[in-house]
Amino acid sequence: MAVSKLAERLKSDSAFDDLTASLGDSRPHRSEDALVQLVRALMTELMDVISDTALEDYQTIIGEALIGAFHSAAGRIEWDADPTRDAMRALDRDFDGSEGGRHRASGGDRSGPRGRRRAPGL
Repeated sequence: MAVSKLAERLKSDSAFDDLTASLGDSRPHRSEDALVQLVRALMTELMDVISDTALEDYQTIIGEALIGAFHSAAGRIEWDADPTRDAMRALDRDFDGSEGGRHRASGGDRSGPRGRRRAPGL
């Protein structure tokens, strides 16, 4: 029971907090609300600067490009953040299952001398 209580205390209220904690950086992270406010402010400033100019016809494209830049940056950060995940995917991709078939066919570690089953833990 003590382990489950500890896990409850370590579990945060949001997926965002869990994600930032998994990065392993001891420096503090901005809250999700602060980041949302930043993106809204940037988009508002962009639209204010572009409106009533020759670029106004392209404001949708420019706004989508800004959003795409954030998505691209997030993808690069995620890609760099977890090389272990990539190694596990490579192992999973390359696994053909033949090792399991050989183990079962040979009897593995389930039987002792003369085919008797071993006691658990031996």
